[in-house]
Amino acid sequence: MRGIDFDTPGPSDPPPSLRFDPSPHLLGRRLDLLLAEQLLARGPHQEAMFRYRRARDDRWMQGLMALRGVEATSLDLSCALTRRPGRFGRDADEAQLIRGLRRAIDRIDESVELARPLDAEELGHLHAVTTATVEGEYPGVLRTAAPLDPVPGLEPPSAELLRVLLERFSRRLDLHDGAGSWGNLHPIDQAATLFRRLVLLAPFHDHNLIVACLATSWWLMARGYPPFLPRSADRRRLLADLAGSDAELSRRIARIVFRGFLDLRAG
Repeated sequence: MRGIDFDTPGPSDPPPSLRFDPSPHLLGRRLDLLLAEQLLARGPHQEAMFRYRRARDDRWMQGLMALRGVEATSLDLSCALTRRPGRFGRDADEAQLIRGLRRAIDRIDESVELARPLDAEELGHLHAVTTATVEGEYPGVLRTAAPLDPVPGLEPPSAELLRVLLERFSRRLDLHDGAGSWGNLHPIDQAATLFRRLVLLAPFHDHNLIVACLATSWWLMARGYPPFLPRSADRRRLLADLAGSDAELSRRIARIVFRGFLDLRAG
């Protein structure tokens, strides 16, 4: 099983077991080009931005719900967000989680706009706003036992070591633009490294995979990329890649980000 090396430095200086093999990252470079072309082709018109964000947020919430094994349509989202009767009860966990994801996305947009650093404290805020009204959850509270949502093939650290590792995570992310192999990675590969590290840490009682996805989107958006928008069909592959090699996970995340960009541009 892949576990955490507790003497491992943070992302600013990843150890050999967490480094990516050099690769051309064709999808990342193509995405860079398409983003530049789009920026030149049209300005940030208010109406276009509104349509983009509405489509983006629907896909975003649907993908994150799918990671919990819940298929949610646009109508399901609308009913939950407006507290209308629908397939999910107005106060059911699914509806509460949808409303929590809406709050989390708003917080990410605000954090990117204000250039807040992504650290352990912000991870706690993300978890808190996401799970504030979900029954049985402890919003923003670090776990004191094994997580309820472990990923097969990964071994999270003990609760006793978790605080130390999160403090190291925060310190190292503050240096994310420093020299070394981390700073030389394409942002997509940095996002994949971040995603794996957070899934390995599993800081909270539950909903760790969702928080890792939200944080990965935050990282990408802060660097001008679209968010990480998985679909239900990606769940099995993502879980398998998390237990596999760094290169496989990087390619998977690149495909999902690239596909999400094309979907949003087409919409």
